Amino acid sequence: MNYPTFSHFIAIADMDEDGHPDLVNANSFHHGNGDGTFAPRVDFEPELHGRDAVADLNDDGHLDVTAMGYGYSVVRLGHGDGIVRSGDQSPEWKQPLYTQVADLDRDGRLDVMGFAPGSFTLALGHGDGTFGARHEIPIDHGVFWIEAADVTWDGHADIVGLHPENRALWILAGNGHGGFAQPEAR
Repeated sequence: MNYPTFSHFIAIADMDEDGHPDLVNANSFHHGNGDGTFAPRVDFEPELHGRDAVADLNDDGHLDVTAMGYGYSVVRLGHGDGIVRSGDQSPEWKQPLYTQVADLDRDGRLDVMGFAPGSFTLALGHGDGTFGARHEIPIDHGVFWIEAADVTWDGHADIVGLHPENRALWILAGNGHGGFAQPEAR
């Protein structure tokens, strides 16, 4: 199995809903046979070069893939057969180093977020595979990993970012409505 040159991400998810784990990223899909082997790669067009996240972004019960990178973000909608179709592209994103989805404003819809050199960017989801305007929060250093969790114990999703090289840990406290306080290095 080989992946395209710029595939920095592989998710294990049941994209074709047959009960067997598959391998997927924004560029390709390997059907899982259920015995630890995978079918040959199926490529998606156009090839994307970025970081990806897998989740049901349009609330239809099928997994979708969102990719961000090199000046764009795109959602590829899944239909339960393992093949994802390209959706709308947004040219407003900086190249993120990491992409994640979570419900940041407690409305039951998944939102998308990413860290790029010098900034954290997020867009609130509409629940149909599209997102609102992007919001960018500057940070002093780049971050290579992000996760959403309530680390301040106030009932609101916060963003935690980690930069392993300079050992920086960033916390962006959420307000429960999709807004975040200025990042604090810990």
